[in-house]
Amino acid sequence: MALGDPAPCSSSPGAANASKNISKRCGAAILEADPTLGIASPTVAWFDAAFAAMGEFRPPEFAGRIRQPVLMLAAGNDRIVSAPANAEFAQHLPAASHRVIPGARHEILQEDDRYRAQLWAAFDAFMPG
Repeated sequence: MALGDPAPCSSSPGAANASKNISKRCGAAILEADPTLGIASPTVAWFDAAFAAMGEFRPPEFAGRIRQPVLMLAAGNDRIVSAPANAEFAQHLPAASHRVIPGARHEILQEDDRYRAQLWAAFDAFMPG
């Protein structure tokens, strides 16, 4: 596959689990075309930086200083990010819109069409114009 070839990322109407299969094929095709786009396992330094950032985000006054409009989308069945913690953080943002997409898992854009449609509907409603 050449980079930019849409074939692996195209759907076959009526195929069972079509969107999940498309996402997997598309991701595999992209990595085959350019392996440098892959993501390796997290390092100790990555975890250290992630935990430090979480510590900075924890105090409610941190979120209160963010004045830009923020759209926070949470996956209802996320096993990586806590949806309740996400919602609590959003409550402290002065200009936030928070939406949970029930049934979705962490990688919402890699999910079924029904979850992606909810993400894009929330995005379109949030964006001006």
